[in-house]
Parts: sequence; structure tokens; C-alpha cells
Amino acid sequence: MLLKFTRKFSALPSPRQSASTIVIQANKPGLTCNNGYGYKLLFVKRAQKMKSWPGTLTFPGGVLDEPDKAAGFRPITDIMPYQLCKYDEVDHSYRTAAIRELIEETSYPLQAKPDMLMPWSIWTTPLSINRRFNTVFYTLFTNEQTIALNPQCGEIESIHWLSPTEALHDPGYPLAPPQIADLHKFLAHQSFDELEKFCANRYQNYKTENCLPVLLKFDDGMTALLPKDSFYKEALDLQQKDLSNPVCLKGSALNHSKTQSYLCRSVITKHIRCLLVSENVCFDGHVIPPKNEL
Repeated sequence: MLLKFTRKFSALPSPRQSASTIVIQANKPGLTCNNGYGYKLLFVKRAQKMKSWPGTLTFPGGVLDEPDKAAGFRPITDIMPYQLCKYDEVDHSYRTAAIRELIEETSYPLQAKPDMLMPWSIWTTPLSINRRFNTVFYTLFTNEQTIALNPQCGEIESIHWLSPTEALHDPGYPLAPPQIADLHKFLAHQSFDELEKFCANRYQNYKTENCLPVLLKFDDGMTALLPKDSFYKEALDLQQKDLSNPVCLKGSALNHSKTQSYLCRSVITKHIRCLLVSENVCFDGHVIPPKNEL
């Protein structure tokens, strides 16, 4: 997986505003498959020629175009800390872009309107990466069993319907750190109906907050720290002192994890790809089961 880190610039590049749709398709009635899950998620594999995350498995999405932006729109990064909790001109603009990109990339044929989407997460690209984005991820539920999709632009290589564990555990599907974290949020929800109710309840009762990971480079891979991790503040301070390079530490990513009092991080090496958390962690309404076996 190729990451391009920033080198020399006079000011920190502003992230481009983007949006993405996580389409959740129910299995056929009475059928539970895909490692026990009653649903599948729609993924697209990015073309190798892409400048950002080439060859990785992502959810359909892209940058906001001017026609997507409602009157009074302001980028989330201009009104930080932004918490997505109401359907306003900001939210509507990201929803509009998410649907447009879904249709453009996959020829999605079913009805999809902005008010059918529910916020799932907001991610901002780490400070040390050249091409930075601020992306809002939304869920879209469908009971339709036969959806004929085809890659519709040169940005997409292929389309895949996978359960959360299929995407996480198959090494043939490269994932970016935000996708690793977001997929772990699905692990607590095996039922399509329960997941849909959870998303509706979460939208009514929780605020979706923006998350800025900090990337650490180790001898054997990388780690994306999330704000609840005990090393996050120290790593962010180190990053802000030198924005031209990632935070580089000697040793292995897993050994560094063993030294921390509280884990909340995605770890990607040649042999492992997972989200490590010390206990049940709540991300703006998402509860992630603990995983700290190292």
C-alpha cells in the first residue's frame, strides 16, 4: 500500500471536502451467511493509477463538486470542532455528493435521496500525507436482492459485496486505516434489521464527530492512532513540530502497542491488520468490542 507523505510546503494543505456512501444490502430472507452476518457491504477497489490509496478497497465516494453545495455551505474543517447531529445545509451538501459519487462510480440503480442517508463517521487525512481529505461517511440500507452494478469511471477497478469480516480478514483486499476502524464498528451488528435500528437510534441520540488519526511509521509497518489512544496526544505534538515528515519510531508496531496503557489504534504490518482497543470503546455512539491480544 503506497502512502505519499508531505515533504516541503509553506503551509499545511487544507483537506478537500468529500463524502462516501456505505451501502448495506440485506441477505435473502431466512439466509444468514457471510460469516454469520445478515447483510453485505458495497466496496469498490480503486484503480492502481489513483494518486490516493491506489489498489485499496474503499466505499464509493469522492470530492464535493460546486453543484453539490447548498446555499450557506461551509466546509466542516472551517467550523471545527464540527459534530454532525442535524440535517442542515452542511450535512445536505455532503449527502448530495455521497449519492452522486455512488451513482457515478457504480451505476447504482435504486432510489437514493439525501434524507435516506444516516451519518456513520467523519475522517480527516493525517497531517503528514500529501493529498488530504475530510470525508463524511453515510449508511444507506436496501432490501433489494439483485443489484446490477458496474464500474463507471476510470477510478474504479472492480466492485465487491462483502461482509465486515470478509473485508477485514482477506489479505487480498488492501484497506486504508479509516476503513479498518469503520469495519470494526460493524462487528457488533450481525443482523440487518438490528443494524438499521441502531443507525437510526444513533442518528437521533449521538453526534458524529470528526476524527483526525496520527500516523506512526515503524520498521515493520504503520499505526494509525485514534484520539482515545494513550499515545495520541504525544504523537500529535510530535507531528505538529514537523509537518513535513511522518512520526517515525524504531522497532515494531506491535511492540510499541505493548508499552501503552490504553490502546485505540489501527495496526497494519505484513502479517496483521486490525484495530487494537483496550476495552469497549465508544466512538460517538459506536461500541467496538475489545481486542488487545498482541
